[in-house]
Amino acid sequence: MVLAEQDKAQSIKLISYLLQRLSKLYQLPNWTEENAVFLAEWIYDNYKYDSLDDVITCLRNPPHTDNKQWRLTPDTIREWMGLVLVAKAEQRENENEKMKAAFKDKLEVIDYEAFKVKIENEGLPGEKQRPQDEDYEKFRAKYLTEKMKNSTEDNPQKEETK
Repeated sequence: MVLAEQDKAQSIKLISYLLQRLSKLYQLPNWTEENAVFLAEWIYDNYKYDSLDDVITCLRNPPHTDNKQWRLTPDTIREWMGLVLVAKAEQRENENEKMKAAFKDKLEVIDYEAFKVKIENEGLPGEKQRPQDEDYEKFRAKYLTEKMKNSTEDNPQKEETK
């Protein structure tokens, strides 16, 4: 669930706990609970439209980076969250590709040839059919032939080029 939909106080408390845990793991000197609360509020404000699970994943087991500065700052969190979110996006893309590949084969329960014939006879599903009126069709054909006849009489050059 998105972080903004969670209880703000409980979320900040959980994030603060995870930051405290990290500070002990990295053995950060001069780290206080106040630092954890400030950084937790920053994380909540900046990642409120991301999943709480993503934030927890990031803070439980931060991704490996080339940065060897053992500091917990917004820059460090931004770098870690960027890596976590990219990994999640790649995972989603892989799942989508698998799903697309699964639907490329023809389905056995559908008679594609019968559907093609039905489209030729009746048109596409949901498409309005114009009622066929014999008298109208005769009138239309007569009108079009007269129109073509008149246009060739008015412009004899068209007839010569044909």
